[in-house]
Amino acid sequence: MSELKRARYTLEFKMEAVRLVKAGQSLAAVSAMLSVATQSISDRDAPGTSPRSSGG
Repeated sequence: MSELKRARYTLEFKMEAVRLVKAGQSLAAVSAMLSVATQSISDRDAPGTSPRSSGG
């Protein structure tokens, strides 16, 4: 059985995604625009941006 490879994103890509969310774009909109899962833009990268997060 073959393993699925996990996507690897550059620091610049992650920083741009976080910047867009912090600038007011919704997490869903940014993830759709960048063609990534919302979990890829998580609170580990940007505290307060995760739908599971309490905002801080």
